[in-house]
Amino acid sequence: TLGCTGKDTRIIAVSAKRSQANKIKDLCYTKINTEITQLKNNISGNSSLNITDIDNKITQLRDELDARIHNDWVMNSEKISQIDQRVHNDWIRLKINAISLKTYIGGLIGAERTVADGEFETFDGAWIFVDFTAYISSMGKITVKTFVNDIVQFVQSREFIHNCEETMHFTLPVLSSGDKKRIAVTMEGTAEITDIQAFAWGQGLNGQALNHPENNDFVYINNNGITTVTGYVGHNISPQIPDVLGGGVTTIIEKSAFSGTDVESVYIPYGVTEIR
Repeated sequence: TLGCTGKDTRIIAVSAKRSQANKIKDLCYTKINTEITQLKNNISGNSSLNITDIDNKITQLRDELDARIHNDWVMNSEKISQIDQRVHNDWIRLKINAISLKTYIGGLIGAERTVADGEFETFDGAWIFVDFTAYISSMGKITVKTFVNDIVQFVQSREFIHNCEETMHFTLPVLSSGDKKRIAVTMEGTAEITDIQAFAWGQGLNGQALNHPENNDFVYINNNGITTVTGYVGHNISPQIPDVLGGGVTTIIEKSAFSGTDVESVYIPYGVTEIR
């Protein structure tokens, strides 16, 4: 089994069990037939014995043996089927999957804001890896934080500079306890985020990008697929205006939309073409 995967090894083991069961069955028949032939030869010269009665008895014994072999075969087949099912379940459970996190590019103006998030779940004891890469044009120090279920995780990002564009990258290992995990990456500083690649990968991973309830925090008007933001009723001091609201692309923001609120900064999606 050198070079085989875990699934291949278990399938080979199941096939070996089946082959062994077939060999045992064949050996049983061969041995019984040999003993029956010897018995008939031994008694063929004894006139006091009724060959017909002996044949009937042999047939009865053979039928009983067939029944036992059949029952054993059925029981072994059921066990093999159970092994097959366990192998299949383990393969599904241990298969490595990846999910993309929801990302938010655009301007970063001072206040901390979420730039990537998502949630996932897998089996207890599995290691999940969160991989994050951001491409930015910064104007000073940028602070990156990662949260798992709202608990900050300390990560050391690697930074590269090429053609005045800075690349920030880190990989965060997360040990699953069998419950649902929410991942969020925030950045703070002044910069233009041009692209983000963020995903989680690991064994048995199921997950999705988050649908933000803060969509309900905005007051807007939708007209023929064009959305105009007219107000804000949420409590976030750095809200993120969604790319799409009410089924329409967020295109226009009223200047008075955040008047009378505690908002200090706003994430404006690329689809916005007018602030009036």
